[in-house]
Amino acid sequence: MNIGQLSRLSGASARSIRHYEKAGLLVSHRRNNGYREFGPEVVLRVQHIVRMIRLGFSLEEITTFPACMFTSASNVICPQAFAAHQEKLSDIERQLAELESRRVRILETLKDAPLNEDEMKRRDLLKSAVLGAATLPLTGSAAQAADAAPRTPSKTFLLVHGAWHNSLHWGRVAQHLSGLGHRVVSLDLPGHGLNARFPSSYVAGEQAKLSKEPSPQRDIRLDACASAVVDTLKTLQGGTRPILVGHSIGGTVITRVGELAPELMGRLVYLSAYCPVRLKKPSLYGALPEAKTGYGENLFLGNPAELGAVRINPRGDASYMEALRAAYYNDVEPREFLPFALTLTPDLPIALWTSEVIVTRERWGRIPRSYIRCTKDRALAPALQDLMIREADAFTPANRFEQKTLEASHSPFASQPARLAELLAGLS
Repeated sequence: MNIGQLSRLSGASARSIRHYEKAGLLVSHRRNNGYREFGPEVVLRVQHIVRMIRLGFSLEEITTFPACMFTSASNVICPQAFAAHQEKLSDIERQLAELESRRVRILETLKDAPLNEDEMKRRDLLKSAVLGAATLPLTGSAAQAADAAPRTPSKTFLLVHGAWHNSLHWGRVAQHLSGLGHRVVSLDLPGHGLNARFPSSYVAGEQAKLSKEPSPQRDIRLDACASAVVDTLKTLQGGTRPILVGHSIGGTVITRVGELAPELMGRLVYLSAYCPVRLKKPSLYGALPEAKTGYGENLFLGNPAELGAVRINPRGDASYMEALRAAYYNDVEPREFLPFALTLTPDLPIALWTSEVIVTRERWGRIPRSYIRCTKDRALAPALQDLMIREADAFTPANRFEQKTLEASHSPFASQPARLAELLAGLS
Protein backbone atom coordinates (compact mmCIF):
# COMPACT_ATOMS: atom_id res chain seq x y z
CA MET A 1 0.00 0.00 0.00
CA ASN A 2 1.10 3.58 -0.54
CA ILE A 3 1.48 6.21 2.17
CA GLY A 4 -1.98 7.67 1.55
CA GLN A 5 -3.64 4.29 2.01
CA LEU A 6 -1.58 3.65 5.16
CA SER A 7 -2.64 7.04 6.51
CA ARG A 8 -6.34 6.28 5.99
CA LEU A 9 -6.13 2.80 7.53
CA SER A 10 -3.98 3.74 10.52
CA GLY A 11 -5.41 7.17 11.32
CA ALA A 12 -1.95 8.80 11.29
CA SER A 13 -1.12 11.65 8.92
CA ALA A 14 1.21 11.08 6.01
CA ARG A 15 3.59 13.60 7.56
CA SER A 16 3.68 11.63 10.83
CA ILE A 17 4.29 8.37 8.96
CA ARG A 18 7.29 9.92 7.21
CA HIS A 19 8.53 11.10 10.61
CA TYR A 20 8.20 7.59 12.09
CA GLU A 21 10.08 6.15 9.13
CA LYS A 22 12.87 8.69 9.51
CA ALA A 23 13.18 7.73 13.19
CA GLY A 24 13.71 4.12 12.15
CA LEU A 25 10.35 2.84 13.41
CA LEU A 26 8.96 1.95 9.98
CA VAL A 27 10.44 0.29 6.92
CA SER A 28 9.18 0.85 3.39
CA HIS A 29 10.26 -0.20 -0.04
CA ARG A 30 10.48 2.06 -3.07
CA ARG A 31 8.51 1.31 -6.17
CA ASN A 32 9.98 1.86 -9.63
CA ASN A 33 8.27 5.25 -9.69
CA GLY A 34 9.95 6.24 -6.43
CA TYR A 35 6.85 6.08 -4.21
CA ARG A 36 6.90 4.32 -0.85
CA GLU A 37 5.36 0.86 -0.57
CA PHE A 38 4.32 -0.46 2.87
CA GLY A 39 3.31 -3.98 3.85
CA PRO A 40 -0.12 -4.62 5.48
CA GLU A 41 1.49 -5.38 8.86
CA VAL A 42 2.63 -1.74 9.12
CA VAL A 43 -0.94 -0.54 9.81
CA LEU A 44 -0.95 -2.17 13.26
CA ARG A 45 2.58 -0.96 13.93
CA VAL A 46 1.66 2.66 13.19
CA GLN A 47 -1.42 2.41 15.43
CA HIS A 48 0.76 1.17 18.28
CA ILE A 49 3.27 3.99 17.72
CA VAL A 50 0.46 6.57 17.87
CA ARG A 51 -0.87 5.00 21.08
CA MET A 52 2.56 5.09 22.73
CA ILE A 53 3.05 8.74 21.77
CA ARG A 54 -0.29 9.54 23.40
CA LEU A 55 0.97 7.80 26.54
CA GLY A 56 3.86 10.27 26.59
CA PHE A 57 6.69 8.23 25.10
CA SER A 58 9.08 9.95 22.71
CA LEU A 59 10.04 8.41 19.38
CA GLU A 60 13.52 7.85 20.78
CA GLU A 61 12.03 5.87 23.67
CA ILE A 62 9.72 3.91 21.37
CA THR A 63 12.65 2.76 19.25
CA THR A 64 13.98 0.86 22.29
CA PHE A 65 10.77 -1.13 22.77
CA PRO A 66 10.80 -4.87 21.98
CA ALA A 67 9.03 -6.19 18.89
CA CYS A 68 6.18 -7.66 20.97
CA MET A 69 4.87 -4.13 21.61
CA PHE A 70 4.14 -3.65 17.90
CA THR A 71 2.59 -6.98 16.97
CA SER A 72 -0.20 -7.55 19.51
CA ALA A 73 -3.73 -6.91 18.30
CA SER A 74 -4.62 -5.52 21.75
CA ASN A 75 -3.24 -2.81 24.01
CA VAL A 76 -1.86 -5.30 26.54
CA ILE A 77 1.71 -4.47 27.59
CA CYS A 78 4.07 -7.34 26.94
CA PRO A 79 6.33 -8.32 29.89
CA GLN A 80 9.50 -7.05 28.19
CA ALA A 81 8.10 -3.50 28.03
CA PHE A 82 6.48 -3.45 31.46
CA ALA A 83 9.39 -1.69 33.21
CA ALA A 84 9.39 1.15 30.65
CA HIS A 85 5.69 1.82 31.23
CA GLN A 86 6.15 1.65 34.99
CA GLU A 87 9.02 4.16 34.78
CA LYS A 88 6.92 6.49 32.64
CA LEU A 89 4.03 6.32 35.10
CA SER A 90 6.39 7.02 38.01
CA ASP A 91 7.78 10.03 36.14
CA ILE A 92 4.27 11.38 35.53
CA GLU A 93 3.40 10.95 39.21
CA ARG A 94 6.52 12.89 40.21
CA GLN A 95 5.67 15.68 37.78
CA LEU A 96 2.11 15.90 39.10
CA ALA A 97 3.32 16.09 42.69
CA GLU A 98 5.78 18.86 41.77
CA LEU A 99 3.12 20.79 39.86
CA GLU A 100 0.71 20.57 42.77
CA SER A 101 3.43 21.77 45.13
CA ARG A 102 4.12 24.76 42.85
CA ARG A 103 0.40 25.50 42.62
CA VAL A 104 0.09 25.61 46.40
CA ARG A 105 3.12 27.91 46.73
CA ILE A 106 1.69 30.31 44.13
CA LEU A 107 -1.68 30.35 45.89
CA GLU A 108 0.07 31.04 49.20
CA THR A 109 1.92 33.95 47.58
CA LEU A 110 -1.19 35.44 45.98
CA LYS A 111 -3.59 35.14 48.87
CA ASP A 112 -1.94 37.94 50.87
CA ALA A 113 -1.08 40.18 47.93
CA PRO A 114 -2.37 43.79 48.13
CA LEU A 115 -5.54 44.07 46.05
CA ASN A 116 -7.84 46.92 45.15
CA GLU A 117 -11.48 46.95 46.15
CA ASP A 118 -12.63 45.28 42.94
CA GLU A 119 -10.36 42.31 43.57
CA MET A 120 -11.36 41.55 47.17
CA LYS A 121 -13.63 38.72 46.14
CA ARG A 122 -10.81 37.25 44.10
CA ARG A 123 -8.54 37.22 47.16
CA ASP A 124 -11.19 35.47 49.24
CA LEU A 125 -11.51 32.82 46.56
CA LEU A 126 -7.74 32.36 46.55
CA LYS A 127 -7.70 31.87 50.30
CA SER A 128 -10.39 29.24 49.98
CA ALA A 129 -8.42 27.54 47.22
CA VAL A 130 -5.31 27.34 49.38
CA LEU A 131 -7.23 25.68 52.19
CA GLY A 132 -8.71 23.19 49.78
CA ALA A 133 -5.61 22.38 47.73
CA ALA A 134 -5.00 18.96 49.19
CA THR A 135 -5.60 16.61 46.25
CA LEU A 136 -5.14 16.26 42.53
CA PRO A 137 -8.01 15.16 40.29
CA LEU A 138 -5.92 12.15 39.32
CA THR A 139 -6.65 10.46 42.65
CA GLY A 140 -10.39 10.59 42.06
CA SER A 141 -10.95 12.09 45.49
CA ALA A 142 -10.85 15.84 45.03
CA ALA A 143 -13.91 16.18 47.25
CA GLN A 144 -11.82 15.03 50.20
CA ALA A 145 -9.88 18.28 50.04
CA ALA A 146 -12.66 20.03 51.92
CA ASP A 147 -11.96 17.76 54.89
CA ALA A 148 -8.18 18.22 54.79
CA ALA A 149 -6.33 18.80 58.04
CA PRO A 150 -5.40 22.40 58.96
CA ARG A 151 -2.16 23.47 57.34
CA THR A 152 0.89 22.93 59.52
CA PRO A 153 4.46 24.14 59.06
CA SER A 154 6.13 22.43 56.12
CA LYS A 155 7.76 19.08 56.82
CA THR A 156 9.93 16.72 54.80
CA PHE A 157 8.86 13.07 54.45
CA LEU A 158 10.85 10.14 53.15
CA LEU A 159 8.52 7.23 52.37
CA VAL A 160 9.84 3.65 52.37
CA HIS A 161 7.64 0.96 50.81
CA GLY A 162 7.11 -2.61 51.95
CA ALA A 163 7.70 -6.04 50.41
CA TRP A 164 7.18 -6.35 46.62
CA HIS A 165 6.05 -2.70 46.44
CA ASN A 166 7.86 0.41 45.20
CA SER A 167 7.81 4.20 45.33
CA LEU A 168 4.90 4.34 42.90
CA HIS A 169 2.54 2.85 45.48
CA TRP A 170 3.01 5.97 47.63
CA GLY A 171 1.86 8.22 44.77
CA ARG A 172 -1.55 9.26 46.08
CA VAL A 173 -0.28 9.86 49.61
CA ALA A 174 2.58 11.94 48.18
CA GLN A 175 0.10 14.02 46.18
CA HIS A 176 -1.98 14.77 49.28
CA LEU A 177 1.06 15.63 51.40
CA SER A 178 2.45 17.82 48.64
CA GLY A 179 -0.91 19.55 48.34
CA LEU A 180 -0.71 20.30 52.06
CA GLY A 181 2.59 22.09 51.42
CA HIS A 182 5.02 19.37 52.50
CA ARG A 183 8.12 18.07 50.78
CA VAL A 184 7.77 14.40 49.90
CA VAL A 185 10.32 11.91 48.59
CA SER A 186 9.89 8.18 48.05
CA LEU A 187 12.46 5.73 46.78
CA ASP A 188 12.73 2.25 45.31
CA LEU A 189 14.69 -0.02 47.63
CA PRO A 190 17.24 -2.37 46.03
CA GLY A 191 15.35 -5.23 44.41
CA HIS A 192 12.12 -3.25 44.06
CA GLY A 193 10.47 -1.03 41.48
CA LEU A 194 12.91 0.18 38.85
CA ASN A 195 15.72 -1.57 40.75
CA ALA A 196 14.07 -4.99 40.48
CA ARG A 197 15.43 -8.00 38.67
CA PHE A 198 12.93 -10.60 37.52
CA PRO A 199 13.04 -14.39 37.31
CA SER A 200 13.07 -15.38 33.63
CA SER A 201 10.15 -17.74 34.27
CA TYR A 202 8.09 -14.81 35.57
CA VAL A 203 8.82 -12.74 32.46
CA ALA A 204 8.01 -15.67 30.19
CA GLY A 205 4.87 -16.65 32.12
CA GLU A 206 6.17 -20.17 32.83
CA GLN A 207 4.25 -20.89 36.00
CA ALA A 208 5.62 -24.39 36.55
CA LYS A 209 9.21 -23.11 36.69
CA LEU A 210 8.43 -20.05 38.81
CA SER A 211 8.30 -22.00 42.07
CA LYS A 212 11.79 -23.42 41.49
CA GLU A 213 13.92 -20.82 39.72
CA PRO A 214 16.45 -19.17 42.09
CA SER A 215 15.90 -15.46 42.52
CA PRO A 216 18.24 -13.06 40.70
CA GLN A 217 17.87 -10.90 43.83
CA ARG A 218 19.00 -13.50 46.35
CA ASP A 219 22.25 -11.64 47.11
CA ILE A 220 20.60 -8.35 48.15
CA ARG A 221 21.19 -7.63 51.83
CA LEU A 222 19.29 -5.58 54.41
CA ASP A 223 22.22 -3.20 54.83
CA ALA A 224 22.13 -2.39 51.10
CA CYS A 225 18.53 -1.24 51.55
CA ALA A 226 19.38 0.69 54.70
CA SER A 227 22.30 2.38 52.94
CA ALA A 228 20.04 3.50 50.11
CA VAL A 229 17.75 5.17 52.65
CA VAL A 230 20.66 6.77 54.51
CA ASP A 231 22.03 8.17 51.24
CA THR A 232 18.63 9.68 50.43
CA LEU A 233 18.29 11.17 53.92
CA LYS A 234 21.64 12.91 53.48
CA THR A 235 20.24 14.77 50.46
CA LEU A 236 17.28 16.02 52.51
CA GLN A 237 19.17 17.78 55.29
CA GLY A 238 18.61 21.47 55.99
CA GLY A 239 15.69 22.91 57.91
CA THR A 240 13.67 20.46 59.95
CA ARG A 241 14.97 16.91 59.93
CA PRO A 242 13.00 14.51 57.72
CA ILE A 243 10.28 12.21 59.00
CA LEU A 244 11.12 8.66 57.92
CA VAL A 245 8.07 6.48 57.21
CA GLY A 246 8.26 2.71 56.72
CA HIS A 247 5.43 0.38 55.68
CA SER A 248 5.34 -3.35 56.44
CA ILE A 249 8.83 -4.85 55.89
CA GLY A 250 9.96 -1.27 55.35
CA GLY A 251 9.74 -1.02 59.14
CA THR A 252 12.70 -3.40 59.40
CA VAL A 253 14.64 -1.17 57.02
CA ILE A 254 13.93 2.07 58.89
CA THR A 255 14.75 0.37 62.20
CA ARG A 256 18.19 -0.43 60.83
CA VAL A 257 18.51 3.11 59.44
CA GLY A 258 17.61 4.56 62.83
CA GLU A 259 20.45 2.63 64.41
CA LEU A 260 22.92 3.56 61.68
CA ALA A 261 22.18 7.30 61.41
CA PRO A 262 19.83 8.62 64.12
CA GLU A 263 21.09 12.16 63.53
CA LEU A 264 19.58 12.27 60.02
CA MET A 265 15.89 12.03 60.98
CA GLY A 266 13.47 13.82 63.24
CA ARG A 267 10.98 10.97 63.66
CA LEU A 268 10.42 7.34 62.72
CA VAL A 269 6.91 6.34 61.61
CA TYR A 270 5.87 2.70 61.39
CA LEU A 271 2.82 2.17 59.18
CA SER A 272 1.56 -1.30 60.12
CA ALA A 273 5.22 -2.19 59.97
CA TYR A 274 7.71 -4.58 61.53
CA CYS A 275 9.62 -3.23 64.49
CA PRO A 276 11.68 -6.30 65.47
CA VAL A 277 13.19 -5.05 68.73
CA ARG A 278 13.00 -8.18 70.92
CA LEU A 279 13.12 -11.11 68.45
CA LYS A 280 15.34 -9.15 66.06
CA LYS A 281 14.12 -10.92 62.87
CA PRO A 282 10.79 -10.21 61.17
CA SER A 283 10.58 -13.87 60.17
CA LEU A 284 10.45 -14.85 63.85
CA TYR A 285 7.52 -12.49 64.38
CA GLY A 286 5.83 -13.99 61.33
CA ALA A 287 5.93 -17.39 63.05
CA LEU A 288 4.15 -16.21 66.22
CA PRO A 289 0.50 -17.09 66.97
CA GLU A 290 -0.31 -13.36 66.92
CA ALA A 291 0.66 -13.27 63.24
CA LYS A 292 -1.96 -15.75 62.08
CA THR A 293 -5.03 -14.34 60.33
CA GLY A 294 -6.08 -17.17 58.02
CA TYR A 295 -5.34 -15.07 54.94
CA GLY A 296 -2.50 -15.15 52.46
CA GLU A 297 -0.84 -18.31 53.72
CA ASN A 298 -0.99 -20.02 50.31
CA LEU A 299 0.23 -17.07 48.25
CA PHE A 300 3.94 -17.84 48.50
CA LEU A 301 5.69 -19.89 45.82
CA GLY A 302 8.42 -22.45 46.40
CA ASN A 303 10.86 -22.68 49.28
CA PRO A 304 12.18 -19.21 50.21
CA ALA A 305 15.47 -20.67 51.48
CA GLU A 306 16.10 -22.35 48.12
CA LEU A 307 14.84 -19.44 46.00
CA GLY A 308 16.65 -16.80 48.03
CA ALA A 309 13.43 -14.79 48.08
CA VAL A 310 9.90 -14.69 49.42
CA ARG A 311 8.08 -15.02 46.10
CA ILE A 312 4.56 -14.13 45.01
CA ASN A 313 2.99 -14.03 41.54
CA PRO A 314 1.37 -10.63 40.84
CA ARG A 315 0.25 -12.02 37.48
CA GLY A 316 -1.51 -15.09 38.80
CA ASP A 317 -4.94 -16.34 37.80
CA ALA A 318 -8.19 -14.79 39.02
CA SER A 319 -8.43 -16.88 42.20
CA TYR A 320 -4.82 -16.11 43.14
CA MET A 321 -5.29 -12.38 42.57
CA GLU A 322 -8.43 -12.37 44.71
CA ALA A 323 -6.54 -14.14 47.51
CA LEU A 324 -3.79 -11.51 47.21
CA ARG A 325 -6.36 -8.72 47.43
CA ALA A 326 -8.15 -10.35 50.38
CA ALA A 327 -4.90 -10.58 52.34
CA TYR A 328 -3.26 -7.23 51.60
CA TYR A 329 -5.89 -4.91 50.10
CA ASN A 330 -9.14 -6.19 51.60
CA ASP A 331 -10.73 -2.72 51.80
CA VAL A 332 -9.94 -1.93 48.14
CA GLU A 333 -12.34 -2.87 45.36
CA PRO A 334 -10.98 -5.39 42.80
CA ARG A 335 -10.84 -2.92 39.91
CA GLU A 336 -9.02 -0.38 42.11
CA PHE A 337 -6.68 -3.10 43.41
CA LEU A 338 -5.49 -4.21 39.98
CA PRO A 339 -3.20 -1.21 39.18
CA PHE A 340 -1.51 -1.63 42.57
CA ALA A 341 -1.12 -5.39 42.06
CA LEU A 342 0.31 -5.18 38.56
CA THR A 343 3.09 -2.84 39.72
CA LEU A 344 4.29 -5.32 42.36
CA THR A 345 7.50 -7.28 41.80
CA PRO A 346 7.56 -11.01 42.57
CA ASP A 347 10.67 -11.40 44.74
CA LEU A 348 11.37 -10.00 48.20
CA PRO A 349 15.08 -10.69 48.84
CA ILE A 350 15.07 -13.16 51.68
CA ALA A 351 17.59 -11.16 53.73
CA LEU A 352 14.93 -8.51 54.37
CA TRP A 353 12.82 -11.20 56.02
CA THR A 354 15.47 -13.19 57.90
CA SER A 355 18.25 -10.72 58.80
CA GLU A 356 18.85 -9.84 62.41
CA VAL A 357 18.32 -6.21 63.40
CA ILE A 358 20.11 -4.97 66.51
CA VAL A 359 19.05 -1.70 68.13
CA THR A 360 20.43 0.25 71.06
CA ARG A 361 18.76 2.70 73.40
CA GLU A 362 21.47 5.24 72.68
CA ARG A 363 20.86 5.37 68.91
CA TRP A 364 17.58 3.97 67.55
CA GLY A 365 16.05 4.28 70.99
CA ARG A 366 16.49 8.06 71.20
CA ILE A 367 14.53 8.90 68.03
CA PRO A 368 10.90 10.04 68.52
CA ARG A 369 8.65 7.46 66.91
CA SER A 370 5.04 6.87 65.93
CA TYR A 371 3.09 3.76 65.05
CA ILE A 372 0.04 3.88 62.79
CA ARG A 373 -2.04 0.81 63.57
CA CYS A 374 -4.28 -0.68 60.88
CA THR A 375 -7.16 -2.47 62.55
CA LYS A 376 -8.41 -4.38 59.47
CA ASP A 377 -4.97 -5.66 58.54
CA ARG A 378 -4.90 -9.32 57.47
CA ALA A 379 -1.23 -9.36 56.51
CA LEU A 380 0.32 -7.94 59.68
CA ALA A 381 -2.34 -8.66 62.28
CA PRO A 382 -3.34 -5.96 64.80
CA ALA A 383 -2.35 -8.35 67.61
CA LEU A 384 1.17 -8.54 66.19
CA GLN A 385 1.33 -4.77 65.68
CA ASP A 386 0.39 -4.27 69.33
CA LEU A 387 2.94 -6.84 70.49
CA MET A 388 5.78 -5.04 68.73
CA ILE A 389 4.61 -1.70 70.11
CA ARG A 390 4.64 -3.09 73.67
CA GLU A 391 8.09 -4.63 73.24
CA ALA A 392 9.60 -1.43 71.84
CA ASP A 393 8.05 0.66 74.61
CA ALA A 394 9.41 -1.75 77.22
CA PHE A 395 12.86 -1.39 75.65
CA THR A 396 12.75 2.44 75.85
CA PRO A 397 10.14 3.31 78.50
CA ALA A 398 11.19 6.97 78.44
CA ASN A 399 10.61 7.16 74.66
CA ARG A 400 7.39 5.37 73.83
CA PHE A 401 5.48 5.09 70.57
CA GLU A 402 2.97 7.80 69.75
CA GLN A 403 0.07 5.69 68.50
CA LYS A 404 -2.43 6.49 65.76
CA THR A 405 -5.11 4.21 64.37
CA LEU A 406 -6.68 3.71 60.95
CA GLU A 407 -9.68 1.47 60.30
CA ALA A 408 -7.87 0.11 57.29
CA SER A 409 -6.30 -2.93 55.66
CA HIS A 410 -2.56 -3.43 55.27
CA SER A 411 -2.61 -0.91 52.41
CA PRO A 412 -4.10 2.43 53.54
CA PHE A 413 -1.98 4.20 50.90
CA ALA A 414 -4.47 2.65 48.45
CA SER A 415 -7.72 2.75 50.42
CA GLN A 416 -7.35 5.93 52.51
CA PRO A 417 -4.54 8.08 51.04
CA ALA A 418 -6.06 11.40 52.15
CA ARG A 419 -6.66 10.25 55.72
CA LEU A 420 -3.18 8.72 55.92
CA ALA A 421 -1.65 11.95 54.64
CA GLU A 422 -3.54 13.91 57.29
CA LEU A 423 -2.21 11.65 60.05
CA LEU A 424 1.34 12.01 58.77
CA ALA A 425 1.03 15.78 58.39
CA GLY A 426 -0.21 16.05 61.97
CA LEU A 427 2.89 14.40 63.46
CA SER A 428 5.32 16.67 65.26
